[in-house]
Amino acid sequence: MSVLPAIFLLSLLGVAAGDKYLYMEGQVYCDTCRIGFTTRVSEWIAGAKVEIECHDPETKELKLNAAGVTNSTGWYRIPVAGDHEDENCLIKLVESPRKDCDSPNRGADSSRVLITYNVGISSNNRLINPLGFSIKDPLPDGTPISSQFQRQETQRLLSEPAPGISASPSEENMRYFNVMILGPTQSPYEGGVFKLELFLPEEYPMAAPKVRFLTKIYHPNIDKLGRICLDILKDKWSPALQIRTVLLSIQALLSAPNPDDPLSDNIAKHWKSNETEAVATAKEWTRLYASGA
Repeated sequence: MSVLPAIFLLSLLGVAAGDKYLYMEGQVYCDTCRIGFTTRVSEWIAGAKVEIECHDPETKELKLNAAGVTNSTGWYRIPVAGDHEDENCLIKLVESPRKDCDSPNRGADSSRVLITYNVGISSNNRLINPLGFSIKDPLPDGTPISSQFQRQETQRLLSEPAPGISASPSEENMRYFNVMILGPTQSPYEGGVFKLELFLPEEYPMAAPKVRFLTKIYHPNIDKLGRICLDILKDKWSPALQIRTVLLSIQALLSAPNPDDPLSDNIAKHWKSNETEAVATAKEWTRLYASGA
């Protein structure tokens, strides 16, 4: 999808000249049904202001501030210099030019973003989930929705697959997806092909998908049953999120295991006490169980 230029307001703190840029891209919409996510009757907002902030996780010091304004099709594209992997970064709505649609949509008013080159993706573009404002007077029929929303997502997953990710619905049950994720480069899982299953409950998108690994994997945030410790699959889920976002987040988790928030205590202890040895074990498991999966 081509993206038209947006107007950018930049205020970058502590960024050296000549640094390589990452480009945060996304759209801002008006939720005309007030249901918490985009539909075929959502309207893209031109002239909406968004802002990225990154803070030091310990001192809370502001490390980066960058802002952008959406173009005529609701797209923004914000260049960010430097790598901010070790910072807490958030993109959020600032202002809508539409007086009839200027209340930030709860759950779709901001999004955590990982601003780093270390995710195994060659492209410098980072796609952010749509951010939305709620309209004051919703359309009379606010139900163009769940099954159609799922069909739209499925079509996009098949026609625009994310790099290193494959997801296709089962012929017997369209709510069940067969997923494969390639191990990210420069990670202990590089060269592996990992199988997962994803199921959409009847309450979806108001409830999060159910996802687990079928391929054995040595990872502090994934237990022996394949269950995954990921906030957006639990309390941080929002109807504005999508299957694509979930799978990209899992892919990013493979690039950056977090032993401080474990699901497998034994692996987390191994990771923290002897990371070199734990990484070697993860590579060996990848060779044994994920090669040619």
